[in-house]
Amino acid sequence: MKLITFATEDYLIGSRALLASLLANAKLDAFEFLIMTDGMISEASRSSILKLKPDAVFIDRSSVGEVHLGSGQSIKKQSWRLALQKLAIFNLPADGVRLYIDSDMICIGSLKEAERWTHLTAPVVFGISLPASINGRPMFSSGIFAFESSSDLFEKLQAHAASMADISFGDQQVLNEYFSLNHPDEVHLVGIEFEMLKRVQRHHPQIWSAVGNNKRMIHFVGRKPWQSPPEAGYQELDRLWKKYA
Repeated sequence: MKLITFATEDYLIGSRALLASLLANAKLDAFEFLIMTDGMISEASRSSILKLKPDAVFIDRSSVGEVHLGSGQSIKKQSWRLALQKLAIFNLPADGVRLYIDSDMICIGSLKEAERWTHLTAPVVFGISLPASINGRPMFSSGIFAFESSSDLFEKLQAHAASMADISFGDQQVLNEYFSLNHPDEVHLVGIEFEMLKRVQRHHPQIWSAVGNNKRMIHFVGRKPWQSPPEAGYQELDRLWKKYA
């Protein structure tokens, strides 16, 4: 299985926790681990990854592709501007189905089912509010999804992003709008157990409990467990993350 994440130096600690949790809990027979970076990764951070998985691969995003904003477009949050560059993974050389996972996630359950996922498979987004819809389709997550790359698809995503009147929510908004308008039947939705946003534990504890031991991935949206000060109300989940850091 081919896994890929995207990280800058300040997120490599998240990538390491993600990798450690995958090795401990994903129950995959074998997997490749590729980290797309901004090219400014310290040797210490690189070594911390390679100690866990010596065959992990680092790739500089500038060698893959750049996602440009259209004329007059802007994204206020730096984190969302950076997240937009995640779309460069679609310009990687074609190599079958890959599984993208954000670096601020950890694996706490089996991902064996994901080995059978096809392009484009992703969980429904569910956080504080009920799942939103875009063009009549449920919004899917860009935190974890299976995809196949192609330069043609990358160019189409780039063109679509540049044409959007509102791009304030970065890559997830671009992907949902593009696929809902152009290839709605290519999107295959899976359950929220494959991406439990940390907000669910606090705002929808009954749902969190109902999913129970079937949770596969936890997504630390908002303030990250390695950032200070910690976000109030998530001490238990932060401690869980630190087990893998």
